[in-house]
Amino acid sequence: MTSNKKNPPSIMRMSQNQLKRQREWVYLAHFLAMLHLHPAKTISGTDDGNEPDFTCIFFCDKGEYKIGIELTTLPRLRDRLGNDNLMLKRWYWQSLLQVSTKLTPTRFNGAGEIVGIKANWVNWQNIDNRNISNISQQFIEPSSDLPHPTLSSKLQNGIAKTMRWLPSAFFMDMADENEDLPIDSYVNQSDIDAVMSKKAHKVQAYRKKRALDEVWLLIHTNEQQEKGVLTFDTSEALHHGSEFNRVFLTLYPTTTLLQVAK
Repeated sequence: MTSNKKNPPSIMRMSQNQLKRQREWVYLAHFLAMLHLHPAKTISGTDDGNEPDFTCIFFCDKGEYKIGIELTTLPRLRDRLGNDNLMLKRWYWQSLLQVSTKLTPTRFNGAGEIVGIKANWVNWQNIDNRNISNISQQFIEPSSDLPHPTLSSKLQNGIAKTMRWLPSAFFMDMADENEDLPIDSYVNQSDIDAVMSKKAHKVQAYRKKRALDEVWLLIHTNEQQEKGVLTFDTSEALHHGSEFNRVFLTLYPTTTLLQVAK
């Protein structure tokens, strides 16, 4: 005899929090793959507002270089990733990162600079948010090790034949089918201001809870929105004016990445 008793609110909240963290893992893996940043270890933080969502630990001359990465999205948008195939999506981006870095964790020096940057590696320290269209191309063309993360229909079919165990819905997020869609809206300075009103004051608490060399903010968004695609107005130089060392904005699942100026 089955019970119709509903799950208590605490269990339902736990389940929702777990799904939220799994979605954040996907966005983090996508972000790290775009920058070819391969942490030696990644720690998932507690969701108490006193530490960033993730702490990525890299090797450096003095031992470890720790970067706290807080994730959020634009307040006016909702997360459109959904809850299906989250582990597979995370695995996909992590696999691309491992292939592109040849399974070798990224090293920093004492000044927080990447050690041994290859000629085909996009230097995140020099990203200019006013050249976002060029940046997108840089991610695609120079690196022969990293396949284009938006898969064509032909490639989808080829993979599907050899990996039949993967659900077809998994490939929908990777399909580059948004070229002819209208623009839903542009990311502008008011969006960044809205994010900072929620997150900027937390940086000091993050540094108290854990010894961090840097604190980053990743604003993850989905390219496809209800009425079309989300995009950037490249004529406007966005700025955050916070204590975050770096603020990035991604359009999942594309290779487009923007670094917001200080």
